[in-house]
Amino acid sequence: MVFDSYIQETINRHRQFKLEPGLWMAFWTVWTGFLANKVGLDERHKNAWMALGQDFAKAANKHLKLLGLPTAE
Repeated sequence: MVFDSYIQETINRHRQFKLEPGLWMAFWTVWTGFLANKVGLDERHKNAWMALGQDFAKAANKHLKLLGLPTAE
């Protein structure tokens, strides 16, 4: 519930920038690279972050669809 609400708010705040829908998942690749550089990530933690990113992207695309905006699906 909180996760979905956060994603919806994030989408609503970024709507004005007309971001490509695929960027919501691409962000997580950048994010895990940043974390690996700053704190070090083993493969297990990197996979966990990427799984969270997939959930985020799925929920983001669901909200984009509800708004009548393009989706990555």
